[in-house]
Amino acid sequence: MAEGAGAATGPTVAEGIWYFSPTGTGRAVAEGLQKRFPNVVLHDLTTPAARSAAPLPAEGDLCTLIVPVYANGAPELVLDWLERVPAGTKRWVFIATYGSVNRGQALEECARAVRGKGTVVGAAALPGPHCYDCIPGIPKAPPSWDWAALEDFYRAVREKEEGIRLKAPGVHIPQRWMAWLCAPPPKEGEGCIHCGRCLAACPTGGEGCIRCGACVRLCPTGGRKLAFRTPFPLWYIRRGMAEEKTGFFQK
Repeated sequence: MAEGAGAATGPTVAEGIWYFSPTGTGRAVAEGLQKRFPNVVLHDLTTPAARSAAPLPAEGDLCTLIVPVYANGAPELVLDWLERVPAGTKRWVFIATYGSVNRGQALEECARAVRGKGTVVGAAALPGPHCYDCIPGIPKAPPSWDWAALEDFYRAVREKEEGIRLKAPGVHIPQRWMAWLCAPPPKEGEGCIHCGRCLAACPTGGEGCIRCGACVRLCPTGGRKLAFRTPFPLWYIRRGMAEEKTGFFQK
């Protein structure tokens, strides 16, 4: 099936939103949609324990997946989760949140990952806070999408059965390459009180670092920090955030 093309078959039997949201932007989108559409059930995919507990989408479901954009693409932990989803006739809606720089190709990568697993009926990209705004010099941007437009988008796609076409994604940038640009936070930084908040929030369970910044935001003493290895990321992010961004919707 070509990038979400085709038509779903069978009625929708459940309506769920799955979200991967280390720094909370995607969770805020999910909770905002649930507030406006109370029948929606939320499923967290952020930590290993949450991913293990979350149900996989079932035949006939309307599945909305909310992901951040990392290194121009979808988080590899989410793409791995999509591989576990069984084939079948589901309807998919993908929403990417990104740090007001570039929406990248996360939507296209998710669409490719569900080939043979249903029909993509809608996609959106929402600019908002950058996960690296915990680094000095990165502006703190508020969410800048229009809730009324997002509500209209979701109301339209939840009734759709025909698919949309998203372009084929380009080369996936391995997220391990982020290690060349950004140093991981020290496991026991200065001032660490061993509270365990960082480990509880870590998307990998402490097994590796995806540079999401969740632990830095949660550290009560400021002992965990992210730092760029070169000046380029700071220049690139500041330059991109200076350009006006609006939400992208395809339905």
